[in-house]
Amino acid sequence: MISGDHDLSYDEVAKIGAKKLGLNTDLISPLRAAEAGYNEHIPPHTTLDTECLRDSFGIEVPQVVWTIEQAFSEPQKLVGR
Repeated sequence: MISGDHDLSYDEVAKIGAKKLGLNTDLISPLRAAEAGYNEHIPPHTTLDTECLRDSFGIEVPQVVWTIEQAFSEPQKLVGR
């Protein structure tokens, strides 16, 4: 698994996807996991350090916003089709 260049909350991801699809982002309302009844451990960060990947192999990860936009508009690009 390779991480993006920075963390985004789920509501930020939903808003990026909705905007890419031309939908009303005002309908997206963030809700904290605890408020929704989720009581498992929630890690503060989910981004993996990609510095070694870049330094060792010269591979730069794409910007996370670009990746999300592609997932909503052209998902086949993300799976190599």
